[in-house]
Amino acid sequence: MLFNLITITCAESCTGGLIAAKITEISGSSSIFKGSIVTYCNEIKEQELKVSIRYFENHKHQMNYSQATNDKIPIGSGVIEGACKSIVKERICISGARWGIFGSKSILDLKAINQTNGRWEQLWKEIA
Repeated sequence: MLFNLITITCAESCTGGLIAAKITEISGSSSIFKGSIVTYCNEIKEQELKVSIRYFENHKHQMNYSQATNDKIPIGSGVIEGACKSIVKERICISGARWGIFGSKSILDLKAINQTNGRWEQLWKEIA
């Protein structure tokens, strides 16, 4: 339930694995980072990642970036890197803190939910 709400998975091309590298530099990120695939080859993208024009056409309604920005939903690697820094590094690496996997994942889940517009209230409705 609460502890399985947040995970990160990357599919990278021109970034060459940089996003995954930045995420995994952060101590404790393994509790939410599931992995990454890097490919430049369109054939692999279509086969392994199932990237196709049809996908984007079918999901165009979900790609309203101006609305996502208004709703404070992170978009783009810069925002994601900033979120990893503010959510993971600042909390897990505070002076004197010693976290196990369960404790760090739990506190990161709560912090991420609290910082996402509307999710805190949604969480309490689900567990109440």
